[in-house]
Amino acid sequence: MSMINQECKKEEFLKIGLTILLSLVIFLGIGEIVFRAFYPDYKDFIFSKEYTYGKQKYEQEIFGGKTRMRTKGSLLEMNPEDHVVLVFGDSVTFGYGLAYEDIYWSYWQRMLDLVGSKIKIIAIAQYGNNYASNFEAIRETVTQNRDKFHIDGIIYQYNFNDLLPYSPDDLKGMKHLSTRSVWISKVVQKLAYIRLRYLNHSVMLRVLSNKFARLMYRNSNVGCRDLGLDGLESYTYSFVGENSEETSLRLWDDFKKDLLKTRLEAKEIPFVLLVSPIAQMIEPEMKNHVLSRPKRFDCAKAKPAELLADISREVNIHFVDPTMYMKEKFDNYVNGGNPERFFHLNDDNHPNALGSKYFSEYSYVKIFGGKIVPLYYE
Repeated sequence: MSMINQECKKEEFLKIGLTILLSLVIFLGIGEIVFRAFYPDYKDFIFSKEYTYGKQKYEQEIFGGKTRMRTKGSLLEMNPEDHVVLVFGDSVTFGYGLAYEDIYWSYWQRMLDLVGSKIKIIAIAQYGNNYASNFEAIRETVTQNRDKFHIDGIIYQYNFNDLLPYSPDDLKGMKHLSTRSVWISKVVQKLAYIRLRYLNHSVMLRVLSNKFARLMYRNSNVGCRDLGLDGLESYTYSFVGENSEETSLRLWDDFKKDLLKTRLEAKEIPFVLLVSPIAQMIEPEMKNHVLSRPKRFDCAKAKPAELLADISREVNIHFVDPTMYMKEKFDNYVNGGNPERFFHLNDDNHPNALGSKYFSEYSYVKIFGGKIVPLYYE
């Protein structure tokens, strides 16, 4: 009789387990349908080793960094007679969230090919690079390759989160953040890991992780001096956020010294500092998505683009800033009744294909059309 009872209990537990599992599947399925209906823009937010924002990417190791390849296996080959322009930067230069053809330097290459120039664009990028790591990469690459091929230009793509007092490794470990921010970031990262590992196509989990971060990230009713890094996050030092003046000004001074050192190492090679704008500078009407974490630019005590322009004049390098051109084109869409985003949804740093188009064409004309870098013809 006891054996029969045990079998009945096992069967009962199995039924309960299957009921719970089925209920969970139904709940998740309904939840996913609802979230896809209310947040359709998030359906293509697929990230993995092969994808960013659903865009396929192929990469190649080069000069201590990485570059994007057009197709799998299409390795970049170098020859001693090549005339090259070296481009250094972070995820913007890597083309984060873009197809290869939409990256700004890929556009440059197409334009150069069309006019018959023999210049090769070589983009060297690394996620999370700050100014110090970029300048070090420039010096090492130029020193090691100056005699191997003709270097016709050096371009450093500056992002407003480049001015940081910590390294990419610190960024990964979040060693620079306050205790509260670390806790929030770790929870959000854990949710992102679960989604990436098991439910990469789930809109619901992506929205929930962003919603959680937004709920925990309340800075709208906090005084500037009490915000710390929660006001401007990684933009704090470029914009000289209030209560960070001492560190910010020290970093700006270090930036100028490091830039001068790098410029001297480049010698006669034309050197360009290219500003990569952030979404708030281009599309302020669209930046406050319901899941975005607000930035407190009212707490900024400096205009970094003006500082960069002044420093560029001091160290005698070329300065190219596409911001006003991109803002004008964005306003044209809005005023024409056809508003379009120039940046990825809920992303301050990375332009989408449309934003990259205007960034690319302005910078191409100023750098190559403006004779900063001569068009080399055979």
